[in-house]
Amino acid sequence: MAEMKKPFVSAAVLGGIILICLLAGLFAPGDAARMDFDALQSPPDVSHLFGTDQMGRDMFGMILYGGRVSLFASLLPWRACQSITS
Repeated sequence: MAEMKKPFVSAAVLGGIILICLLAGLFAPGDAARMDFDALQSPPDVSHLFGTDQMGRDMFGMILYGGRVSLFASLLPWRACQSITS
């Protein structure tokens, strides 16, 4: 019985990740590309969930917005293949 739940749990986790990436503007704490010179390479805290990089940009926001780009980059060839084969 537990073996049958694995695909549904995996699909739910993947669906949640996709949903969060698509709604990145709601989850990211501000502009991901904005440089915060007071927080260069800071560790994770309340204002920067994954910390910041060398230029003070929020890593959490960059990952969410990068996920959007990755989703689009993966859906575009899939749609092109569908239009060729049908």
